[in-house]
Amino acid sequence: MTIGDNVRITSGVKITTHDGGAWTLRHMYPKLADIDRLGRVSIGDNSHIGMDAMIMPGVAIGRNCIVGARAVVTHDVPDNTVVAGVPARPIGTIEQYREKHSSEFVNTKHMGWQEKRDFCERVYPPRLAPLWSRCFASVRSFVKRTAVREKARQFWETVCGLA
Repeated sequence: MTIGDNVRITSGVKITTHDGGAWTLRHMYPKLADIDRLGRVSIGDNSHIGMDAMIMPGVAIGRNCIVGARAVVTHDVPDNTVVAGVPARPIGTIEQYREKHSSEFVNTKHMGWQEKRDFCERVYPPRLAPLWSRCFASVRSFVKRTAVREKARQFWETVCGLA
């Protein structure tokens, strides 16, 4: 596995370098009793892997990429791409993300979490309060397991402004 510089891997991410399906084949076919299916995973510089995402064997994620929360990445992700869903699909580019949200960016990286939360509650209108609450809550409580695919896609399309 190779991980570039300035890569953010968030809580619950799973990176798999082997295919567990080979276990079934080993037990079904005696000639395959000793097989494995392995694949190198690489994540390029300056990429963000969202909460609970899963990266499957043999996948290369390019530079400057965003992988949405709970995405299952089964294919390579080109540089400068935003992907989300199960399986992960491109939903836009980094440039589209930047253009869509440039008016929403605020300078808060110097703040502690409580100061940032207070800032959000003070600056943003009440209609956005549920969205900000989700930002501070666990993704597990936001996305129901029974509708992971659709809700994760809708969430990231909204976040990236590509709906």
